[in-house]
Amino acid sequence: MNRLVASASGELLVQMTTRRLSVMLWAVRLNWVGLLISLVEVGYWVLSDTDLDIWLKRCVFRKEKVKVWAGKGQYKTKVKSYDNPDQEIKALFQALGFGEPPKELLAPEAANLGL
Repeated sequence: MNRLVASASGELLVQMTTRRLSVMLWAVRLNWVGLLISLVEVGYWVLSDTDLDIWLKRCVFRKEKVKVWAGKGQYKTKVKSYDNPDQEIKALFQALGFGEPPKELLAPEAANLGL
């Protein structure tokens, strides 16, 4: 009887250990998946442009425009500049995290100029 109980408890111990090892193995696999997702996210964050980078590429003070062959004897600029100074100032304030710029910095509207 003691041998029967001992063999049953030994089998139970082996089953529990096997289950525990399989759970631990799945936990390790999920850890690797989580690590891989984190590395991809950090890589994207490092390689992507911030709002300030975008502003610096499009502002008046940017480097010389890079021209790209557009075909049919035409070139187009690779980076689009801002349409007017107000857009540029608003984008700068957003990039720096200040929100909306003060009204004094913005150009008066065409209606106020009588145009």
